[in-house]
This record gives sequence, C-alpha cells and structure tokens, in this order.
Amino acid sequence: MSFARDLFGPPLSPDDERAFSASVLDANVKRMRILLPLMIAMHVVFIAIFASSKEMDGTPAISLWRDEVIAIHAWTLVPVVLIGAGVVFFPRRTFARLFAPLAAVIYLVHASAIVGADQLTLTNMTVFVGYAFGIAIVCVLRPAVGAAVYGVGFAAAVASMIVMQPDDALRTGMLGSSSMAAVVGAVMTAVLYAARRRAFAQRMTIEHQRSELAAVNETLEARVKERVRDIEVLNAALQEKVRERSQELSAALARLADRRTDDDELAAGTVLGDRFEVGRKLGAGGMGAVYAGVDKTSGAPVALKVINASSARQVSFMQRFLDEARVVATLAHPAIVRMLHVDMSAGGVL
Repeated sequence: MSFARDLFGPPLSPDDERAFSASVLDANVKRMRILLPLMIAMHVVFIAIFASSKEMDGTPAISLWRDEVIAIHAWTLVPVVLIGAGVVFFPRRTFARLFAPLAAVIYLVHASAIVGADQLTLTNMTVFVGYAFGIAIVCVLRPAVGAAVYGVGFAAAVASMIVMQPDDALRTGMLGSSSMAAVVGAVMTAVLYAARRRAFAQRMTIEHQRSELAAVNETLEARVKERVRDIEVLNAALQEKVRERSQELSAALARLADRRTDDDELAAGTVLGDRFEVGRKLGAGGMGAVYAGVDKTSGAPVALKVINASSARQVSFMQRFLDEARVVATLAHPAIVRMLHVDMSAGGVL
C-alpha cells in the first residue's frame, strides 16, 4: 500500500477523482486534436508516394510489399478519420474517453501490420518499437487500460510474425523485440500516468488547504467584526453613561452651591445621605468641618464630620478619612465616638 501511495499519490475523494478523469480526457483530446490531423496527412502522403512510385515495380516481392503498405495505410486512415471527427465534434461526451485507447490500439495494430509487410524485404521491428514508445508518451492511459492496449498490440505483432516471417530464428528474434517493446511501453504508460496522478493529488491537497485557510480567515474576520460591533456598542453605552453622570454631578454641584454659605459651609437644614440633617457648625480643622446634626431615622443627636472634594489635597484627605472610618468601625469603647455611617453625596461631600 505504501508503494502504491508513493507511486500514485494519496487517495482522491470522489469529486477529485472525477476532476482528475476530466483532466486526463482534456489532455488526450488536446493532444489528439494536434496529432491526428498530422497522422491523417502522413497516411495520405504515404499512399500517394507509394502508389505513384514506378521504382517499386522491379520484383514481385517489392511490388507486393508496396501494395500491402498502401492497403495498411488506407485501412488505418478510415478509423483515424472517424476518431479525429469524434475528437473535434464530441470532445466531452462519455464515449470520448475511448478515443485515446482506440487510437493507441489502432496504431499498434498498424505498426504490427507494417512490420509484417516489411518482412518481405526487411527484417526489423523498428516501426513497432517506435509506435510503442510514442503511444506511451502521447496517450494518457490508466495502467490497466495501457496493459490491455499493449497486450492487443503484442498479439497483433505475434500474428504478423507468424504469417509473414517464415524463418523460425528471425521470427523468434522479432517476437523478442516486440514483447520487450510492449512491456516497456506498458510500464512507461503506468509510470507517466502515476506521475500525473501524483502531481494532481498534490495540487488538490494544496487547493483544499488554501480553501480551508480561506474559510478560517473568513470566520476569524467575522468574529473580529462582531467583537468590534460589540465594543462600539459598549463604547456608545459608556459615553452615554459618562454624559448622564456628568449631568448628574453638575446638577448636584449646583444644588450644593445653593445650600452653602459664602464661606463654603453647609447650610443648616441640609440633609446628607437622605438621613442626617445638618445643624450648626461646631468647628473646622485641616481635613474638614464638624457639624451638629440629627439622625432623622432615630431622632438622636449626632456629630457630622464633612470633607469636600474640591481639590486634589482634599481628595487625599477623603482617602485618609475613609481609612480612619474603617479603623474606628472596628473599635467599641465608651471613650471613643461610635461610627454610625459613612457616605458620599452626589455633590462630593464625604
């Protein structure tokens, strides 16, 4: 299995298999559209030359050889013309896949017949060997089809030698040459087909990976766009919240300004944290001021220590005050003022 995989490439999916078959058909059709007209012209020229030659009338053997060569070319011309017409007018039909194997068989049989006729004057297999190698290069055939094609060609060569070569030694030599040519041709066909299939499989692998990568990129782009939209929505909501909070703070500062006296004191009657009503000012220090007040929840008198966040220094005081409040909240002693509540108003009063 590993040898076959190395030779033919990885297995193809059904779709890729159909695409490969279509590429093989396309290659064969393109090649035959070029070569078959040339072969037809060659047959016509051979027939014309041999038919008009007076120098071949010398001996009966040469005359017979000439007549047989003319007949072979004439008989070959008929199916080749039909295949050529099929290649031109029906290149995509289902039966178009048969054009290349049929053309290969026709020319191997043609070569076998020519070699048989040559036995009248010459004892060689050059024509058959040349056609065997040429077909392996020109026609793209599956290994099994190639083996069948060369099998038919070799059978035709054997029949031609038996009929036309009376000498046993020469016949044996000719059959050895034809068998070797058929085997080498079949092997060449299989190797070239395997190389084409392997290259196609590698190309399909690259294309599939490229398609998968493109799909992943599209998915990532869609996700990024979705996240960008989410961020834009959150940014818009945050900006709206900032605007609303700015308006609230502006209103709170305006209300606080109305409640304060000229020396930035809280006016009596101001309610902090919806619970403590401010009374008279008891004193002031570095961090803020202390007011008498009433806890509206219980009616008990309380002391209100107030810090205003009107400067960076006072913000620092507020942080110190919060630290102090956290410590005092953990203490319980008759000599220590009990912490009731810590809060910050909308106007920046702690």
